[in-house]
Amino acid sequence: MEIQYRLKKDGKFVGYSREIGTRYFFSKDGFWWNGSEIDYDDKDLFTGVKDRNRNKIFVGDVVEWQSQQNVQRGIVVFGQDQNCVIENNITQEIIPLFFEGEMVAFDNSLVVVGYVNSTEHL
Repeated sequence: MEIQYRLKKDGKFVGYSREIGTRYFFSKDGFWWNGSEIDYDDKDLFTGVKDRNRNKIFVGDVVEWQSQQNVQRGIVVFGQDQNCVIENNITQEIIPLFFEGEMVAFDNSLVVVGYVNSTEHL
């Protein structure tokens, strides 16, 4: 199983890491990987989901999507069961990214629009 992270140093993105079993690989751009470690002090977990532009969605990302009424916005966080969810900053609704192992449909409208360190910034 592969686990990916976005790496940060002093609040700025500095690269990515991948864990494959007991091996670690690093990349400054997400394309070219090697075993040379990147200096970081924090990391965000990749959710396994990409947005409509094929950008990876990480915990801490601010995302938007089109609902039946209007554009909604929320932040990707860990839910109570440690699964990644979107917390809607207006309705306080919790929306799972996955339900019974399948990605929740957003009618191809889910898009990353930014990043925050905590929900206090929404």
